[in-house]
Amino acid sequence: QRVGTVDIEGAEQGTAIVHSSVDGRGKILETLTFAELDSSSTALAGWLVCRRDDEKVALLCYPPGGLDFVFAFHGCLKAGVIAVPVFPPQFRRSTEMDAIRSIARDCGATRALTTTAYARFVRLKSSNGFFLSWIPTDTFLEGSGRNEAATTTVLERDRSSTAFLQYTS
Repeated sequence: QRVGTVDIEGAEQGTAIVHSSVDGRGKILETLTFAELDSSSTALAGWLVCRRDDEKVALLCYPPGGLDFVFAFHGCLKAGVIAVPVFPPQFRRSTEMDAIRSIARDCGATRALTTTAYARFVRLKSSNGFFLSWIPTDTFLEGSGRNEAATTTVLERDRSSTAFLQYTS
């Protein structure tokens, strides 16, 4: 139900800021407007719906503090995909990717949504990170991933369905 509210706000509020990313001193690093959130999350949702098959779960693997997580989460809501946030491994310990693999196996995810930079980092650092499809989503925020997906109708979500699955250590 809340997704519909964001859609309405996107149409009515347009350039009003819905979310900001700040540094440790409180300086605003980047902002996201209602219109940007609506169009980017709808484009991502369309892409997810087109490629979903039976995949109803996606890991959200984003560095802390950025806006990519916000729009990816909303894209998952609109697509009816369960969002499972995971902290991005830095490959300082060999067990970091094991934890991601365990979460993916437990929730049934075969893909991880992330940034282009982080997807490259995983490919460089990990020989065992390919049990997941690492999908960069920042192209949807920038607009270049929207062509086919923007016209796709997103799914209605049942209020009782799971939207978010949080694993703890």
